[in-house]
Amino acid sequence: GFLFVVANDSTLNASFLDSDLGNAGLSAISGTVTNDSVANVSFTNGSLANNGINAVNIFGDDSDINLTIDNADAQNNGSHGGQFTLQNDGDLVANISDSNFSNNPGDAYFASVTGNGSSAVFTLDTVLADVSGDSGFDFSATNNSVFSLTATNSSFDQSGSHGITG
Repeated sequence: GFLFVVANDSTLNASFLDSDLGNAGLSAISGTVTNDSVANVSFTNGSLANNGINAVNIFGDDSDINLTIDNADAQNNGSHGGQFTLQNDGDLVANISDSNFSNNPGDAYFASVTGNGSSAVFTLDTVLADVSGDSGFDFSATNNSVFSLTATNSSFDQSGSHGITG
C-alpha cells in the first residue's frame, strides 16, 4: 500500500496509473494531512482491494486534500472501502468514478466531518457500493462543518443497514 504523512505547510502530489496497491496488511492508500498542508492523490486503473482494514483511509486536520479515484477495484477489505475523517478546517474533495467499493463488512464509504470550517465534497459517478455489512455511505457532519454528496449512475444496494445514512 501507499502510506503518507504531509505536515507543516507541505505539499504532496502522488499519482498511480495501472497500479495494484491492494492486499496490504492495513490499507491500500492511507494518509494523514495536517497543519496547512495539501495532498493531491490520484489513482487510475487498478486494485485497492483485499486489505486488512480499508481500501482508502484519509485523515485531514487544518488541510486540503484532493483525491481522484478512477476505475478501481476496492472490494473485500477488513472494514470499510473508504474511511475519511476531517476536522479543524480539514477539507476533502473526492472524485470517484467507474469504481467498485462493494463487499466490505463495514461501510463502502464512511465520512466523519467535524469542526468549524471542515468540509467533505464527494462526487461519485458510476460507482458500486453494494452488499456492505453496514451502509453503502455513512456520513456525519457536526459543529458547523459541511458534507456534500453527488452520486450519478451509482448503486448502494443490499447493505446490512442503509444504502445511505447520516
